[in-house]
Amino acid sequence: MESLQGRTVWITGSTSGIGFGIATAMAKKGANIVLHGLTPEEGRQKEPEIRSLTKGKVYYVAANLAHLSEIERALRDVHSPFDVVDILINNAGVQHVESIETFF
Repeated sequence: MESLQGRTVWITGSTSGIGFGIATAMAKKGANIVLHGLTPEEGRQKEPEIRSLTKGKVYYVAANLAHLSEIERALRDVHSPFDVVDILINNAGVQHVESIETFF
């Protein structure tokens, strides 16, 4: 993968799992990283690690993407530090955990 220096990458659901792995890989390529999760606490935990991997900027936005108003707020928040998002990776998902007997 070529350098992503100067490019801004927004990875939804990037405070754990596959999303965090993608953020890590993109940061190592020099990209500006927009991390996303549900709570501000997630950002405080993960932002320093990603920041240590890139010379680019790192920004965290908390939003529940199931709610249009939070999506709109997140878009406004991200526009402030970055005029353009070059790459959007829609990784956020919903995890429904129940016992098999009650799942259906």
